Amino acid sequence: MVIAALVLILGATGAGILISPTGVEHRTASMLQTPGLGAINVTVVDNVGRLVTGATVRLNGSIVGVTDTDGTYLIENLAPNETDKPYTLSASKSNYSDSLPSYDAVIENQTTNVTLTIHGSTILGSVTSPTGYISGATVSIISLGYSASASPTTGEYRLDGLPAGTHSVTASAQGYVSHSLDVFVAIANSSLANFELLTQSGSISGRTYHAALHTPLNATNVSIEIGGITVTVPSDADGFYNFTNNVPEGIYTVTASRDGFFPASVTGVKVTRGSSTLGVDLNLTERPTRLYGVIRSGQVLLVGANVSIVGTDIFTLSGADGNYEIRNLTAGAYVVAATIQGYETQTIPSVEILPGSDTQLNFNMTGLPGARLRGTVKDTRTNAPLANVLVTVIDLSPQPRSVFTDINGEFEFPALPADNYTLRFEKTGYMPLEISKVEAVEGSTEIIEFQLTPLRQTFEGFIEGLDMAHSMMLLALALTFIIFGVALVLRIRTFISPSTTPAVYDQSEEEKAGEKPDEAELEDDDSASEDIESGFKNKKVRKLK
Repeated sequence: MVIAALVLILGATGAGILISPTGVEHRTASMLQTPGLGAINVTVVDNVGRLVTGATVRLNGSIVGVTDTDGTYLIENLAPNETDKPYTLSASKSNYSDSLPSYDAVIENQTTNVTLTIHGSTILGSVTSPTGYISGATVSIISLGYSASASPTTGEYRLDGLPAGTHSVTASAQGYVSHSLDVFVAIANSSLANFELLTQSGSISGRTYHAALHTPLNATNVSIEIGGITVTVPSDADGFYNFTNNVPEGIYTVTASRDGFFPASVTGVKVTRGSSTLGVDLNLTERPTRLYGVIRSGQVLLVGANVSIVGTDIFTLSGADGNYEIRNLTAGAYVVAATIQGYETQTIPSVEILPGSDTQLNFNMTGLPGARLRGTVKDTRTNAPLANVLVTVIDLSPQPRSVFTDINGEFEFPALPADNYTLRFEKTGYMPLEISKVEAVEGSTEIIEFQLTPLRQTFEGFIEGLDMAHSMMLLALALTFIIFGVALVLRIRTFISPSTTPAVYDQSEEEKAGEKPDEAELEDDDSASEDIESGFKNKKVRKLK
């Protein structure tokens, strides 16, 4: 090898070329050049533009040296060449594709700069996570000091200018577990290497649904608590939510909330490092809704009006105060209708019911053409208006017609043929009432007053506020207690002082037993006997000795 090197040097010298060793010496070569000669400074780069150390430089096909750490090599003491006979320069390096030849001239007393490009290989691919692309991912070959950034939108990366061979390629991103692959690439060729990174923490994802309709709920706030801080993400149009790659390992409670719905939670959701916890779905129950309002005709509150949701079997009737209420309608748009005999039906389209909302919808009904009867029913004793009195036009053809009075005691019969009618009034606790020849006049605004008499007013008892039957019951109960009390007192006295209690006996029973009372004793007791004889008839009382 030494002999070959000497031959090479002698050959170069014979051609008018002076070889300079690499290192510091070439920096002073220009000062040492023979006057009238020139130099070429060769820089070798790869196809990415990186400086290449240790590349072999050839002049006119002969090796003249290798590039140093800054990728350059200086060839000194070159004789100026003729214009049509330039020097041929090329570079090569193991595991790279050689550079193309470069044809350059040497000028007397000047240095010509030449750049030669050798071509390396390519490793390319993508960096993703189980849930999508990763922003800020980097792919590197640590042994070479080369790196490239992955696209945040496509995840693609590309490493060019690599030497052929097997490389340890590493993909990394903040918050993710780095991953390495051994990738082989041939000279001037390319290899594919895709990476899927797992998070250093974990993720939770799922969907939010309407519990009754089983449809996705968008704009639902889904939250978990991390380190005492509540983290919230919204669900999208398909009800999908995702806590992406930022959930530390642990056990979590996932809670979903939305206006008009009761919150829903899933407990015991486990997250492990670098994993995705999928399918944590939440079903939200809609809060009760309420459709309510008042049905009237002018000032009269209408009792028994039918309010219905068109197209369904949902309906309700208005009460004595004219109010109606329909609860638990599913949120949406509805057509609502109000009907009552004698009035035009009213239909309201597109009544919007929001989740968990109270929606007020009032109706002011218009009477059908015809005469009208309007009145007020009151209590004869208190003059207070009576609600829920059944008022019937009993002689109306083809059949009677009835309404109930409202909380103001008012009632109204619209759309009657002009005529005289008999009205019947009925209410529990009151005497029925029939009034004949009540005139119904078209266009009339007259309000007729009627009065009902309470049933107990006719049978008033002797105890304030009670009728006769209840008064007698209370009196009988009181007498029972009095009699019982007297008997109890007498009985107690008998046990306490038996010597002072008079003894009663039957004289006939004593005679039957063969004993005859002493006459003297009887005479002594005559006065006492006479006093009580009327109460005991044939019985005698004597003192016990």
